[in-house]
Amino acid sequence: MVVIHGGGWESSYTSDYVARLAEAVTALGAATWNLEFRRLNNPGSEFPGMFLDISRGVDFARELAREYPIDLDRVLLLGHSSGGHLATWAAGRKNLSPDSSLYVKDPLLVRGVIELAGVLDLEHAHSAGRTDVLQVVRAGEPAGLPARARDASAIRLLPFGVPQTLIIGTKDNPWRIESHRRYLDVGAALGDDIDLIELEGANHFDVVDPSSPAWEKIASAVREYAGLRPCDVS
Repeated sequence: MVVIHGGGWESSYTSDYVARLAEAVTALGAATWNLEFRRLNNPGSEFPGMFLDISRGVDFARELAREYPIDLDRVLLLGHSSGGHLATWAAGRKNLSPDSSLYVKDPLLVRGVIELAGVLDLEHAHSAGRTDVLQVVRAGEPAGLPARARDASAIRLLPFGVPQTLIIGTKDNPWRIESHRRYLDVGAALGDDIDLIELEGANHFDVVDPSSPAWEKIASAVREYAGLRPCDVS
């Protein structure tokens, strides 16, 4: 399981805040790779730097498999908030055109995606007031966003051909909830297997708390996608 943290794509947030979640996934019997990457205000994070960091980080599972007993046919992605954007994008990057600045040859194919309250549609997020999206894709002006979103927004890369579990709380921002529903509609229409779970009363950070009701939904998806049985837990 490659875990990708959120925090508005900002350098002030690190992988530390999802460490407990990664540890909980490890306890299920899955190896976890809590990925760090250059974020806004980090040197070199400017588009396409952040996206290429994610690509290289996911693909590095191949190197890890040389030393650890990792099954490369059962690699999963899990991301929260802006990390949910990057996790779903990483699953869909195989659909990028070779002429894209985000294109990486022979990307590692994944078994599934578990997305937690992420940003699945950059254009919709911008229309809802998330002006930081422009900085993430280095669009400059709003008029430049659609061209960047073609390659950098998860919804524009559908279908992925792998199952996806989307989890969001009903107390999260309304635009996020609407975006998840839109993503489900688009993905399902294109043939993707997508499960949207809206947790009653949960907020934006409840979904990354292993002691919250969200955890069993996450654990269930991990077991299903990775082929883990309860007896696999050490």
